Amino acid sequence: MHITSVGQLYFDATRLANPPQEGLAANSSSVNPDDRDFQSDFVTSFKGFNTNMDGFSTALADSTSAGPGTPDKGLANYDSTNDLETLLKNVVDLNKNALTSIDQALGGLPLLGPLLGPCMVF
Repeated sequence: MHITSVGQLYFDATRLANPPQEGLAANSSSVNPDDRDFQSDFVTSFKGFNTNMDGFSTALADSTSAGPGTPDKGLANYDSTNDLETLLKNVVDLNKNALTSIDQALGGLPLLGPLLGPCMVF
């Protein structure tokens, strides 16, 4: 299977987890700090996110289509007609959204930090 197909599978699985994460993050400021169900749901959603990102990273590393040592130039050289570049851009955007959700949730419910930390080790 080509990297864009494998990568797309991981991206789709990870993206599907994002709306629940965003909803949980948005509700974090109104949740009781001792709500174990909320804490468990939030941590579980990011464990799945982390698992999918690990799979994507592995698929990308195993790919022969990714050139090593490419300098970071943001979107200056982004080719929207290249499926691999579009997939990578989407994965980066997805990570930014997930990290924003974590930041928002931790601001509303700091107790999640120690619970979430162990599942986010890369």
